[in-house]
Amino acid sequence: MATHETHDKIINYIDFILKHPRELKYFSFDEGRTFIVDGNRIKMLPTEYAKFYQRDEFYISVDPDAKKVIYYAFDVENYTSDEHVNDSLGFFEWDKVSEQILTFLSLHLKELTTSTTPYTDIAEKKTSTSSSSSSHSRGTEAMARCHNSDYPYSGSTGTYSGVGSSSTTRYNYSNSYKEREVFNSKLTDLMKECKTAAAIDHIKENISKMCEEKKFENVDDILRWITFDKLNIPIMLTFLDLTRGADHILKQRKEFYDKVKNHLMKIKPARAGHILRNMEPGKEYKNVVKYEAK
Repeated sequence: MATHETHDKIINYIDFILKHPRELKYFSFDEGRTFIVDGNRIKMLPTEYAKFYQRDEFYISVDPDAKKVIYYAFDVENYTSDEHVNDSLGFFEWDKVSEQILTFLSLHLKELTTSTTPYTDIAEKKTSTSSSSSSHSRGTEAMARCHNSDYPYSGSTGTYSGVGSSSTTRYNYSNSYKEREVFNSKLTDLMKECKTAAAIDHIKENISKMCEEKKFENVDDILRWITFDKLNIPIMLTFLDLTRGADHILKQRKEFYDKVKNHLMKIKPARAGHILRNMEPGKEYKNVVKYEAK
């Protein structure tokens, strides 16, 4: 049974996280105190809600001020084209899930914040005695906007750079660096806005062009330095699909493939092989243009 104490503790945790936010794949803020979380992270849901654990994707939007919890769950028919089926959208009763939400925040506090001593820091603060006025929840809109992501980035705080090295190479570093930086910067912006379709178009246009122009070093550097944890499954598969014709040239494609495979084996072990069919490194592909090295 939910209590005022439970609600106050949730508000206290959220206010602390807002002051020390960490950018994560499974958790992001939407508006005010409203946050979106991977539903599988909320353990021990009531029996009538636990069925959503079985869906390929399951997200929960929590507005603690309004005590409103929205769920969105679906199965993915085709990860490359993002075709999904069995959509379910609705509300969870606050009193039935608030304890589980509090448990999630308590157990994951160290992951959710940049504070090095979050439990000590939060213990030193007084528990909130009142909540701010309810803000208009954009949970449904945000979740629909981000349904094709591994985890939505809407409202996430923090930044990241897609380039992780300052060392020079023997080819024209200045031009290649600028090209990669522009590519990564735009991709980052699109992912944070949950514009997966636009991000895929951006990848298709630029990676294909780089391969056609034989800028394989640039492609290798993108695969090497891009922050993998920020990518969702459709974007991962787009990179693999577009580089099949250069598999025999690219030095980083196999390592990138292994990262994708390991990721899928953790979250979708029964479907990983099916999803990655015709993406494997070292394989000859029919009807795929095979690029020639310089």
